[in-house]
Amino acid sequence: MKKQNINLRAWAYMTILFVAQFSFPSCSKDQAAEDTLESKDSSRHLASVGTVAAAQPLPQGKKNFSVTLGNMDTTPWVRLGNWTFNETNGTVAATFWSWSYNDKHDVQVLGTHTCTFDGVTKTVNNYTPYGWMVPAGIYANWAGDYTYDTATGRLVISWTSGAGAGHSESWDVSLPEPGLARVKFVPTSSSYNVTHGRGYGSNAAWSTFKTISDVPTLAVTSTTGRRVMVSYNDGPPAVTTITPATANAWSGAAWGLTDFTTPSNPNPKNTKHAWKPSTACTGACATAREGIIYHMSSNNNGRQMAWINFCACLSQNGTTANHWPGYNGNMHPSALMQIIDDNGDMRGVVGMESQNPPATGPQSGGYPRFQIQLFDFTTIPGS
Repeated sequence: MKKQNINLRAWAYMTILFVAQFSFPSCSKDQAAEDTLESKDSSRHLASVGTVAAAQPLPQGKKNFSVTLGNMDTTPWVRLGNWTFNETNGTVAATFWSWSYNDKHDVQVLGTHTCTFDGVTKTVNNYTPYGWMVPAGIYANWAGDYTYDTATGRLVISWTSGAGAGHSESWDVSLPEPGLARVKFVPTSSSYNVTHGRGYGSNAAWSTFKTISDVPTLAVTSTTGRRVMVSYNDGPPAVTTITPATANAWSGAAWGLTDFTTPSNPNPKNTKHAWKPSTACTGACATAREGIIYHMSSNNNGRQMAWINFCACLSQNGTTANHWPGYNGNMHPSALMQIIDDNGDMRGVVGMESQNPPATGPQSGGYPRFQIQLFDFTTIPGS
């Protein structure tokens, strides 16, 4: 696996992007991240994989879960996906989208919207991480057996098909609210290289989701929001920074949609956006504009949403694609999955960022750097 790239100017801004508003992953078909599956102890899962599936309780009585997980060390990969449990035969079906530090791609266009900032109106692009809605079909299906201990809340999944076949992992399941279960990965429990994982489950059908117009104005504080980040600077000297530095830990982080507006075009609405001038950026810039631009967009046909942010000063004055208030350079692209409770209410998102462009192209700056994150932003109490 090879080291990755990030733009020099964008790198200078990374550390400030969580101050007032969370700043949010590149992807190929799940193969790239699945190639990183490294068995730690093949003997620990073989017996469970070979057993015949039997009826099991649903984890905290919930059927459909969305999870974000990955290997957050010096060779990170991340995965976002959905589990569907079948209690009758004790099986689980999963759909995963994956990104890896050694898999570079530019962001992809996900429609357009009309943007008016600082007195300038322009049709600008929405962007999404490669493989997240664009191009379509960049995902992998896994299947497995599971056991769930109602006394301890321990969920053990043994994967029987897909890239994870022959591997197992354990999760602790709690019920912070009657309508929503939380899962947390049990550190060192997997037979492959997972370090972090979080997610939520309910009995809301997968067909239950919020269109952009119906997404609530969430305000997630660092009390309930969580993230973990790996960033790489090739130097010299080369430095990999893992935040937080404590193994298997998560940091508190705020996120929200306060001050976001819905543009007038197109109809139906596909975007919420905001310019936060009070959020400072530092470093070489094209203009003196301050703050950060945020776009959250969707195809409005499911729980998937995309998020990008970039420093406002990077957008030049002019009329081409990278000119204010649009921008097509190196940015922070993220994949979001809506968390929906039993009542059909949206309680937040789980997701990942992979700022990891190739060495050439509109998002590149010729610097082999990357920033990869996992995040859990909900209003659900507890940790």
